[in-house]
Amino acid sequence: VKGGNMISYMEEVLATPGRRGDPPSYPNFRDQGGKYWDSRRHANTLERDLKGLKVRYIRPDKQKREWRCNKVMESARNLKFEHEGKKITVEAYFKNAYKFKLEFPLLPCLHLGSPQKNFYIPAE
Repeated sequence: VKGGNMISYMEEVLATPGRRGDPPSYPNFRDQGGKYWDSRRHANTLERDLKGLKVRYIRPDKQKREWRCNKVMESARNLKFEHEGKKITVEAYFKNAYKFKLEFPLLPCLHLGSPQKNFYIPAE
């Protein structure tokens, strides 16, 4: 069990070990809305670490939830799903449903809960 926010966890899991006594190098995913997230380089490593773990989060309306992680998905800006008969991005859904503007829309979403359902939350 590890507390804290998902972005810090991602930076820790994806740190590059230091060489010859140097400290590890940590990626900075908070810079420029998550611009430095690279799905090709980072997603598989993060997914191997998170798959099957319980993730506890607080929605923008302050409700607490806990689900198992299935997969690391695309960014909130690019990931679309069907909602009320229309395709919508996760970023747009949070803006419309919760009046919440994502601070890091370029970071990935996590697919939580039942693998048969499309339940995505942003990493932030």
